Amino acid sequence: MRIIGTIMILMVGSFLVAPQAAIAADQNEMQAQIEAVQQQVESLQSQLDVLKSQLIEQQNTDKEKDIKIAKLQEQIKPWYDKAMKSGSFKLQDAVGLPEESKINIGGEIVMRYRQNQRGDAATPGFQFYETELFLDAALHENVSAYVEYDLIHENHPQAEDIWIDLHTEKGPLAFAGGTGLKIGNFHYPFGWDNDDEEGYVYGGRTSANTSLIRGQSIDGWRLRERQVGLAATYNFDPARDLNLSTTVGVFNGSGDVNHYSGKDNDQGKDFVSRVEAKYKDVIFGASYLFAPYTRNVTANADYTQHTRDVRRFGVHFKYPDVPFPSQDISLGGRPWLLWGEFIWGDHDANPNLASANVSSHVQGGYIELDAALKKDKLLGFLRFDYYEPDTKISRNHSFAITPGIRWNIFNSSYLVLEYEFYGGAANAPASIKKEDRFAAQLTTQF
Repeated sequence: MRIIGTIMILMVGSFLVAPQAAIAADQNEMQAQIEAVQQQVESLQSQLDVLKSQLIEQQNTDKEKDIKIAKLQEQIKPWYDKAMKSGSFKLQDAVGLPEESKINIGGEIVMRYRQNQRGDAATPGFQFYETELFLDAALHENVSAYVEYDLIHENHPQAEDIWIDLHTEKGPLAFAGGTGLKIGNFHYPFGWDNDDEEGYVYGGRTSANTSLIRGQSIDGWRLRERQVGLAATYNFDPARDLNLSTTVGVFNGSGDVNHYSGKDNDQGKDFVSRVEAKYKDVIFGASYLFAPYTRNVTANADYTQHTRDVRRFGVHFKYPDVPFPSQDISLGGRPWLLWGEFIWGDHDANPNLASANVSSHVQGGYIELDAALKKDKLLGFLRFDYYEPDTKISRNHSFAITPGIRWNIFNSSYLVLEYEFYGGAANAPASIKKEDRFAAQLTTQF
């Protein structure tokens, strides 16, 4: 019996051990299969990554080919099709220059119409005022040049602004108020009207210019005419939200390159300085001009030569700090802009010249309110001009009130419509007091 029991125990033990061995064998086989599958997956993933990189490389190659084909197609396009790329004719596009080019080329055509209300004003009716070309080029990261050339103006072609700008920072092509040295033929850095930033490329005055108060209010020839010389500007930030700009210039004072070929007709030099502060959204500035007398110079009633010591002081302001209407009729997204200037100074007596042996004190200014009536389309403006040629003469001041609109007809064409109301005291020139008129100006840029 014992033998039989032992045999039975052995049989049961062997029955239990056999399945466990089989299970272990199956698990090893399964693990081997899993590892094999994982290796296959990794191999496939590696092959897929290679295919992806090849596909991306092929796509980039195709893109480069498409870009090259597009450039070639662009090159063989007629110049007119290129010029109309932006929806309106642009000389920049016509000659095939990209937007980010280091050379900007543009132009402007200006037509005017004046309807005199009292019959005394000069140049009424239609007037083909001017056709201008602009060239703005970056010659080096620290050197740029600007040329403005009138094809039609004063009945003959003539150069306007011509300057070389040496600056310390990359960025704007032409001088834009930054730290640098400006050398050439340009306006005095005095106040707003003579700051080329106001006009810049495709600039011009907000309203149709006139030969009356608007031309005299900042002292006519002496300040409005371009001069040959140089001006150095330095910008710095003394505190947070506060920027200061200082400019010092010296000029021949004998007129621009067109009328005097850039030559100095005497030893007198005109000295100009301007300080401008910007705090947050407010700009305020002050300017000074001194044109000393030089002996033995022929008298000139317009003071275009140094027949007297001429001194000018000026203050100007702008709020808020947005582009001028001549640059952006939407005023940078702001609803309105208020800006202006006041200038005063003396013409000192010259005992050596009978026509200049009495001193005079002049003062004048203007203030303008611009309102964006419709963004990028319509701007309204209201301007007040004041001028007093000699404060020693009683009641000789004159003034003008000019309401009007500046309307963007197309992408590149602006129409200015205004009515000019003129008036003055009893001793003001009669020609000014009788000069009420309607004026229109159409400007097309290309």
